[in-house]
Amino acid sequence: MDTKVYPCGTRVCVIEVVSYEGSSPAGFLHNETFETPVPFGNLSQLLFTMEALFDSINNPQRTMKPRSLAEAPPQTVPFDADPPRKKALATFRVEVMFRQNASWQGGVAWVEGKKETQFRSALELVGIMNGVLRAGPRA
Repeated sequence: MDTKVYPCGTRVCVIEVVSYEGSSPAGFLHNETFETPVPFGNLSQLLFTMEALFDSINNPQRTMKPRSLAEAPPQTVPFDADPPRKKALATFRVEVMFRQNASWQGGVAWVEGKKETQFRSALELVGIMNGVLRAGPRA
């Protein structure tokens, strides 16, 4: 069993979206446990990377064992290429407080818009981010 203790701040991720083509976000995921920002090329990579991070530090802890139709090796997230480094379309500060009912609960702040709200599921978080990205920089 891993006895390493991680501070509460490790469950805070900063999502820097630099591209949003075809409703597919790409950008960089920042977390204090990463040496450098981790690129993501689509929504699945972003969510799986965050889930793998939370599993690796066990914070926030899962309340349910993940379900699967097949036994799979531990999650690894391949990256085809780094998104180009350019000005962010939107930056989100996401704090996942709980992983209950096979989803996430917490708070999200849209940095540029200086607005924040709570979310009750990962799907709701995606919807909140999608709303900002679809509205564009004028929102």
